[in-house]
Amino acid sequence: MARIDETTWWLLTGKGNLPAEIALYRSIAPTDGSVRYRDLSEQTIAIGLWGPNSRAVLESVTSDDVSNETFPWYSWQKIDVGMAPVTALRISYLGELGWELYVPPSLALHVWDTLWEAGRAFDMPAIGAQAVFSTRIEKGYRLWGSDLTPDHSPKESGVTWAMDMTKDFRGKKAAIEADVNQKVVTLRFDDPLAVVYGWEPVYQGDRVIGRVAGGAYGYSVGAFIAHAFLDAQVTDVGLAVEVEQTGRRLAAHVVQGPLFDPSSIRLKA
Repeated sequence: MARIDETTWWLLTGKGNLPAEIALYRSIAPTDGSVRYRDLSEQTIAIGLWGPNSRAVLESVTSDDVSNETFPWYSWQKIDVGMAPVTALRISYLGELGWELYVPPSLALHVWDTLWEAGRAFDMPAIGAQAVFSTRIEKGYRLWGSDLTPDHSPKESGVTWAMDMTKDFRGKKAAIEADVNQKVVTLRFDDPLAVVYGWEPVYQGDRVIGRVAGGAYGYSVGAFIAHAFLDAQVTDVGLAVEVEQTGRRLAAHVVQGPLFDPSSIRLKA
């Protein structure tokens, strides 16, 4: 969420969850015209520029100051990229330094080409969704529909840090009072060739104690890793478990996440 001015907020969400969120906002909007919601999702294209060299790439194509002092983490600014005006947010779903750049569709190809050419000096790759899913699990970031669902409370999903308990908000009482039956943990698999995607059962001995929420090979970690919902009483770091995948058991351990840059030094550099 970005505050554009005193009376305007920009809410960002994943495309898959957009219809549900729009329906919610419209259902709670005042009917006196004091608050208006507009869907601008088809009016902008998002381009992610992430990685340890992202600032150097961006600096080479903009006249604006994108230093950490002027453009800190979790802030937004209007900048230029090449000949295009861009709304830039200093956020990253990879856990690395980076920006999300929002640009009108008519200028998106120009921005892409400008960044691509600037990135040749750093062998900057274009990455796909699976690379993003890998890095987000290394960083311990949650994904809607996987680690975040209507069936699990913020406590169970491990996102109470995002709730400001000094303020009133929709669902606060329910979030505080919700039972904690399961918790999200990070699993590290012993076999680097292990592969799980989600919903595979997690065993302690012969007892099912949870399920995998999502998994990927962690290239920075050097092991296959996953998020899993486990029964709340069996989530201790070091716990040995097995995950059943297509008729075989894969050995894993509960580890302390996030496994990549736990202090977010790189993210906020």
